[in-house]
Amino acid sequence: MSNILIKLMLALAVVTLSACGSDGNDFTVAPTPQPPAQGAITTDNAQDLTQDVLEGVTSLFDATEMINVIGLPLPGAFAAASDFAVAGDTPFARLYGFKPAVPRVGGPIVDTGDCDAGTYTSTWMDMDLNFQITTGDTFDLVFDGCFWSDPGITLVGDAAITGIEITGDVLGEIPPWTLAFTIDCEALSGTDVDQFEATMSGGFSLAAETQNGLIIELSLTGDSVSWIRSGDTDTLIDFVVDEIFDFNTMTATLDAVGSLDSTVAGETVTFETMESFVIIGEGEPSAGQLLITAADSSVLVSVIDNISLELSVDTDNDGVRESTFNITWEDLDLD
Repeated sequence: MSNILIKLMLALAVVTLSACGSDGNDFTVAPTPQPPAQGAITTDNAQDLTQDVLEGVTSLFDATEMINVIGLPLPGAFAAASDFAVAGDTPFARLYGFKPAVPRVGGPIVDTGDCDAGTYTSTWMDMDLNFQITTGDTFDLVFDGCFWSDPGITLVGDAAITGIEITGDVLGEIPPWTLAFTIDCEALSGTDVDQFEATMSGGFSLAAETQNGLIIELSLTGDSVSWIRSGDTDTLIDFVVDEIFDFNTMTATLDAVGSLDSTVAGETVTFETMESFVIIGEGEPSAGQLLITAADSSVLVSVIDNISLELSVDTDNDGVRESTFNITWEDLDLD
């Protein structure tokens, strides 16, 4: 992550000199001109702030992949790229369609999953005792140094999946269907092979639906989710992220609105898509516009194509963008 710049306020003293010349005339030296006031968002930190906002949004999608750990398939486009999928198996997969000879009386089903190193434990409350994941079921997950070589991540901490609501055949992905659930984490940390660590706390809800299996509408909402990365804490607040997958054209559109309590800006900023982000295939967005606003400054993020973006900074919210420069998606390092 780039160096974090905090809002710097410069206060220059106005020096007034008075003197009496031999002729009795007084004079006053004009005050030194002050530089323009700098807002929370500057040319120097606009890229870092953009990265933090987009990382916050994309991290929500990463967290939703956790449902693959419990054997619940991810909606549509998520299923093929789950970072948490266990190769060749998922916990409780053996339970699908399986009815024991002696019906279970009650109580949770506890399953210890296999990791390449470490373990995780899933506790499933099968509320209707049908050995299928259905509305009302809950899961508690405990990761104890669970390392998967693919994608190369180690998880430590707890998570809960609650509020599960299902209509139709989600497991078979036969439309129409709807799926909703809530994820809550308490200091759930993930460390990659490069020893980069991120810790998530808080919760959010997902709702997904499709009528025909070709267009899937997805919404992520929450009050507060925090991440600690490289010692810095950023918190998404009162956010809504909507995405529509169209498998006819293999495109997706994304809209987001909310706030970020930002270490980079030193205050809470708001963000809102002014134009939907458009993603074609598995590449980076090729169109879209995002406005990030602080109390006294803003940056307009405009997607040029799937390689580069333009950042336009208004350092004092006077409607004039004092600087404009281009960066690449690779510069943002959102992986």
